[in-house]
Amino acid sequence: MGTDVTGELKAAAAALADATDVTLLGHVNPDADAFGSAVGLGMVLRDRGASVRVSFGSPAAVPESLRHLDDAGLFVPADAVPSAPRTLVVLDCGSVDRLGPLADRVATTRAAGGDVVVIDHHFATAEFGTVNVLDDRAEATAGLVLRLVDELGAPLTEPAARAIYAGILTDTSSFRRATPATHLAAARLLEAGVDPDAVARPLLDSHPFDWLRMLSAVLGRTSSTRPPRRAWAWCTPRSPPRTWPTCGARTWTV
Repeated sequence: MGTDVTGELKAAAAALADATDVTLLGHVNPDADAFGSAVGLGMVLRDRGASVRVSFGSPAAVPESLRHLDDAGLFVPADAVPSAPRTLVVLDCGSVDRLGPLADRVATTRAAGGDVVVIDHHFATAEFGTVNVLDDRAEATAGLVLRLVDELGAPLTEPAARAIYAGILTDTSSFRRATPATHLAAARLLEAGVDPDAVARPLLDSHPFDWLRMLSAVLGRTSSTRPPRRAWAWCTPRSPPRTWPTCGARTWTV
């Protein structure tokens, strides 16, 4: 995959320009790039008159850290997604399997004659859509969504810009891996009214109290080697149990 996806962006815009009912899906356990890309594009399409829904296969609700991105209430649970969406947009998914229990919607949409637009920036993403906007040199799927919004000739509202900004912010490690072009894109989003601190705080700086207890338990087990200096830590769901009420039962390796 190269960086010139101009033709694919035009094809995606043509597929979405007159769409009246659009379902946008991110990958299971969505991050800000998947959810922000879906919500940002969804808001733009809604403002153009389409009926829009955003979803993902799991969990059943939007993670707390992402809820401030969906002012429009576009999210619906997986069981509310049509069995064969009229127009389907799949975002930030390197493969159909990343859709989890909603993976079958790709085949049912195509079988019904609908468009499946795939937008992604991961390496070696399969072309499973009728239109595929794939650029593994893009830092975030949200950056490709911004280019698609431009291709549609749609105005960039603050709610849509906020969701897109969140995806770029997180997938560039707070712009530490961003190119000059991405910084210029971020400037456009700020000019649209995005408050960068209000977007970043829930995503990067806010954690439930039990998360701090979990972190303390993990860091308390830290070990290190002498040159080359490496450190690792581990914690299981049973050690100690009190740290896991809301943080999830899993093993963490740092």
